[in-house]
Amino acid sequence: MKTKVWKIAMVVATLVVVVGVLYMWSGENSENSENNNLFNLKPPSFIGMAGATGTGGGSYFPETEAGMSAYLHPVSSINLEDVKPVFATIDVEESEYIIGTVSVNGAPESEYPYVYVDTSGWIVAYYPKDLRPYPSYIVPFGYWGTQTTNPTEAIKKVCNQISAPFAYENVGYYDFRYPSATGMVMALEDKSSGSDYFYITIPESYTVYNVSWAYFSSYPSSHNFARLDGWVFVDGGANPYHKFGYFDDAKFSKGIQHNIEVHRSGLTVRVGIVIIYSQ
Repeated sequence: MKTKVWKIAMVVATLVVVVGVLYMWSGENSENSENNNLFNLKPPSFIGMAGATGTGGGSYFPETEAGMSAYLHPVSSINLEDVKPVFATIDVEESEYIIGTVSVNGAPESEYPYVYVDTSGWIVAYYPKDLRPYPSYIVPFGYWGTQTTNPTEAIKKVCNQISAPFAYENVGYYDFRYPSATGMVMALEDKSSGSDYFYITIPESYTVYNVSWAYFSSYPSSHNFARLDGWVFVDGGANPYHKFGYFDDAKFSKGIQHNIEVHRSGLTVRVGIVIIYSQ
């Protein structure tokens, strides 16, 4: 059994790894690129542009509908006819932009991120805040063990489709529900036999906006489960094997070391915890 301790440090806004490996990734203009499970949250530059919808430059993006998002502006213009084949579905198609879903490995169609692409070169992969409300939808079950997220992989597919340059370190992240949030942590763990544990402590000085979880069980056994401080918050006893949820303040309070246990009795169990915060 391994034991991991995850602590959000109060000064440097990063996670201190005591034992084991944390998967961390930093967004656009990050000062923490070496910490691959820490994301800086910063709005895309089109948010600050003057003018109403119709001015281009990302101003067509549905800000009021979006939650957790990843974004990239790799080129100055995109021919929308060139990008259309990458979409699994197209929900909105206008002369200036397209919105639809893009498939990602390991996710059923109901979990595909929505992707906005416009003629000015913006690509934004996002989860609608009402339809897919948990930031933990970003957890990359199909890319486990790599430094990425589901919306980033959707952006990469769009870039590959149109032969646009792509680099993971240039992808930015933002949650439109929490404009004051400045950081996000994604803690991942899997287990192929028995139990494993890790610990997370959030300093009391932090403002926490959301703590959500994602769970994958490849075997229909109620003995596959994850526990928070001894409480089973999710198990693998029934379909769907992908599950998502969140912890309220009473369950995941600040200033306390929380124990997350992952237990497997059949095949593989994976759990991701995503924390949205500011200092």
